[in-house]
Amino acid sequence: MILMNMEILNDKSMNSLIKIQNAIETKKIAQTNDAELMVLIKKLCLMVSVQKSPEKELAMIVVDGIKRNFKGYALNEFVIAFELFIDGKLGLNDHKHFQTFDFIYLRKIMEEYKTKFRGKAMIESRNANQLVLTETTTPKPLAEQQKDDYDYILNGYKQTNQFPVGSNFENAYDHAVNNKLIVLNTAQKKKIKEMTIKSLKSQMNSAKIKGLKIEQSFIKSILTNDVGIKTQCKIDSFKMYVKSKCKA
Repeated sequence: MILMNMEILNDKSMNSLIKIQNAIETKKIAQTNDAELMVLIKKLCLMVSVQKSPEKELAMIVVDGIKRNFKGYALNEFVIAFELFIDGKLGLNDHKHFQTFDFIYLRKIMEEYKTKFRGKAMIESRNANQLVLTETTTPKPLAEQQKDDYDYILNGYKQTNQFPVGSNFENAYDHAVNNKLIVLNTAQKKKIKEMTIKSLKSQMNSAKIKGLKIEQSFIKSILTNDVGIKTQCKIDSFKMYVKSKCKA
């Protein structure tokens, strides 16, 4: 969701983003072996004061969870995420381990890290790269850019089972429609619009409960704007298309 762009970052957050951007370019989970992940787990246990690392059987469950859910992440990102957690920057003050380090405990930290920091770091990095390209190259024709965005999102999802943060879903959707890869009738469009509005309302209610006024205001601006709803419908439609295509 686009909400992460609405938050104002302080200097410390900016330093964290630069650190994350550098870490993302280092060795990925998909390139590591089980022994390296075991070492990582021991380090994370020490960082959060878990006195005893998990037994081998439990540790292998954590290793398997990391490989299945975070294969596109870098090893160094886990250390950064836990540093942010320890410093109270992830908003997980009530997240306790009770001297048991399992995958559920780790996943909660990594999910908050992804939401609050990783997404922003990737957007900043991609925007910087786009700025360099804009200054040194002639802009591509719209149809070509739409195809690039389509390929970028599709390939990114195939590799990581996650949608690349900061992607231009509108361009990708338009490419799919223009090339008849996505064909929706009136009833299907209506159904998608209903689902999108329901999802947005649910997210706004969740933001309200959590006291996230900026996110709440931003979602409200989408719901009260026909263009905003239409854009979100395109995003949701393309995400459904990609998931369906990758399952086939």
